[in-house]
Amino acid sequence: ASAVVDIKPLIAHHLPELKHTGLSRASDNYLGKPLDKCEQCSMWLNRPLSLNQRAYAALDAFCCAEIYRLLPDRIKSRAK
Repeated sequence: ASAVVDIKPLIAHHLPELKHTGLSRASDNYLGKPLDKCEQCSMWLNRPLSLNQRAYAALDAFCCAEIYRLLPDRIKSRAK
């Protein structure tokens, strides 16, 4: 079993209307608030990462984990 789960196809199976949308819209739907994507196109090759970039990366991962947690078990079983 993989330790990595792509939640996009799981979200699409659970809510087909979100099939062609991104994490921000899924976050708005599942968590009640869209994900701020302003750092998405920042200079990720520059080191050290800025505080805003680190916060964005952490929030992005947190939203994925929370959305996965909220998915019904019957949907999560498709990832195994």
